[in-house]
Amino acid sequence: MSAPANEDYDTRSCTVTIQSGNITKTITVNQGENLGLLITQDRYELGNEESAIAVEVKANVEFEVEIHDEWITQVETRGLTTSEIAFKVAENDTYGNREGSITIKQKGGNMSSTITIFQSQEDALILTEKDIELTSQAQSVEVEVKTNIDYEIIIPEDAKDWVSHTATRALRTETVVLDITQNKDYDERTAKIVVKDKKTNLQETVTIKQAANLGLIVTPDKYELSNDGGTIEVEVKANVEFDIEISDSWITRIETRGLTEIKQTAKTQINVGKGVRR
Repeated sequence: MSAPANEDYDTRSCTVTIQSGNITKTITVNQGENLGLLITQDRYELGNEESAIAVEVKANVEFEVEIHDEWITQVETRGLTTSEIAFKVAENDTYGNREGSITIKQKGGNMSSTITIFQSQEDALILTEKDIELTSQAQSVEVEVKTNIDYEIIIPEDAKDWVSHTATRALRTETVVLDITQNKDYDERTAKIVVKDKKTNLQETVTIKQAANLGLIVTPDKYELSNDGGTIEVEVKANVEFDIEISDSWITRIETRGLTEIKQTAKTQINVGKGVRR
């Protein structure tokens, strides 16, 4: 007699009867089960937050659990059956993906199954400097970005005429280069540049503040007077502090409370004495 291999995970039994005339003999044949150690799911992909997984194990042998990474722990609970094992996966607060594994192995045997756990990173978008103050000159500014995501640069519409983004292979991908044109106006200007994750709402903002163009303008710059002398009023437009120097004694400044001095515009009265000047 011969018996094929038992592919099932249960034992099986049958009887064989041998008969000769009135004489019979019965033989009982018992065949052991196929030894098995199976898991229903061998890969878990999780977000970076703390979570728990339940692993279903189908086995007809004694088994033990080996965990290869410290951020995965087995949860002992009476609410689970012996064929279901719970594991706790800690939050991934690092800025890189990680992969761990659990091995379910037969005690005293060679059978084993391995579960792979893939956990995503904590997304990060960090700017080393968020407020940048510049002179009025045209220049480029480098903004260092520490990130593990794909990001985009958002420049406000009203700042696109003086701020532009330069993509360059010569610099590290973590460095954003912004080109700033010269500020020819006499007022400082400010723009908020957004560095944003392309897939989520994660973002950081860089504030660029550029100084005003320094100016000191006198209008008009030439006066024609008769020999009778007189008084002239000089308008000064400036965004810097200034003083007045008079090179000749026959010209004097008139101090008057009726005039105001403002940072942007000031009016000064000057008295010109009578006489001919060559």
